[in-house]
Amino acid sequence: MSFRLFGYDVEITASFWFSAVLLGFLMSGERLMLIVPFVLVMLISVLGHELGHAVAFSRYGVRSAIRLHFLGGVTMPSAVLPLGRRALVVISFAGPFAGLLLAGLTFLFFPKVCMAALWGLFPGFCAATGVCAPPIPQLIDVSHTGFLQTIALFFVANVFWSLFNLAPVLPLDGGHILEHALGPKRYRTTLLVSGISGAALAIYFGLGGSMIATFIFGSSALQAFMRLRDVQGAVRASSDAMRERRASGQEDVHPEMLRDLKLARRALDEERFDEASRLAFAIADGQTSSGIKPSGAALGEALTIAGWAELGAGRTERAIEACDRMVKSKAPGDAALFATVALERGEAQKARSLLEAARAAGDNRKEVFGPLIRILLEQGEAARAAAVAIDCFDGLNADDARTIAEQAAQTGADTWAGRLFEAVFERERTAEDGFESARAFARSGDPERALSLLRSAVGAGFDDSRRAYGDEALGKLALDNILPRPS
Repeated sequence: MSFRLFGYDVEITASFWFSAVLLGFLMSGERLMLIVPFVLVMLISVLGHELGHAVAFSRYGVRSAIRLHFLGGVTMPSAVLPLGRRALVVISFAGPFAGLLLAGLTFLFFPKVCMAALWGLFPGFCAATGVCAPPIPQLIDVSHTGFLQTIALFFVANVFWSLFNLAPVLPLDGGHILEHALGPKRYRTTLLVSGISGAALAIYFGLGGSMIATFIFGSSALQAFMRLRDVQGAVRASSDAMRERRASGQEDVHPEMLRDLKLARRALDEERFDEASRLAFAIADGQTSSGIKPSGAALGEALTIAGWAELGAGRTERAIEACDRMVKSKAPGDAALFATVALERGEAQKARSLLEAARAAGDNRKEVFGPLIRILLEQGEAARAAAVAIDCFDGLNADDARTIAEQAAQTGADTWAGRLFEAVFERERTAEDGFESARAFARSGDPERALSLLRSAVGAGFDDSRRAYGDEALGKLALDNILPRPS
């Protein structure tokens, strides 16, 4: 089911309707007449949440589309990696904010009904504070007050789901807010907070008897701790390699200068850009307590820190000055910094050459592959962008990977699109990603891989037979042993 709403493309999959009806049945108990209102409430609430994200994307000039699927939805931007951290925080918060706004409007028009709903959710708190009245007796009789019961359900759903989504647990919106607020340099902190918060909330909801919330938070906590283990291993390996280089004499830097460089680097990592720039330029000019003027690698490190700090503070000209000094002194510099400066100057091809050379030398930082993917997409090379994304997948978030895969599919690079969707599916275990991967491989002429991925997608919860059989490429394959034919 597809349509346009307020200028946004919306797709509602069969799995969404299935999950809405199933949840309505489980929560209605013997009151089966509540199923239809519950499905309507879930549809409007989830759609309102995703529209919040979509409107926020539009605020930053990024087009997006909405898809409602099993137990929720996703807003898919058409651009990849162009937004700053503040914008990403706003976009992540916009979904829960939209839900709270809907709840607020409902309260404005139906205050007594909403107060009764609050009493039903938090009787102890309401009784202690007196913020709302006891339940309205008429609300208990659904047959007489079906409309009011739906209003109460809508209010509760939007309050609860918005607060639920603001929990600092990946991959919920609150987890993404935490991730973007702390920044990529503190990703380990994000994972640690996400894991601890998820585990605590899983225990809380488990004791309260909410199995769905327990499963969501428990699985999210497990994924966060597993990811943290992998990141910690990579950091230890990098530190060991640096110690080996220093022990072998490849880096011969005066101890006091090394201390000053560490202070400048720490300031940069913590986004104290003015302090980092001041320290780094002082080192480069020999105006620190050591009184030593650096050369070679130490000078390159100081000017690299200064360049990134100036870019972070929005002072492009000063960043260019730092790069020019490295070139004149023949000090080694950061290819990602030079490429970013080239992009600021509008020299996309030069930036691409620098970034591709850095990748060829084994530099797999996000500062390298992120801008390179963006340049490739802007130059119409979606297949190449997908190939880079596959190669650097561990450092790429799922939403960006999906966007790259979709753009690769739009340009006919179906094999790369399939591989990228498959990689996202293996990480996230989301049925939609498995289905999209199967579609891409079917279009690329690889039926065996397409059927294998469709089977895995079904195992992960995909059950939309009509959509699978109706797909132009996938529907031509032998799907009978995987999905029943739609009636």
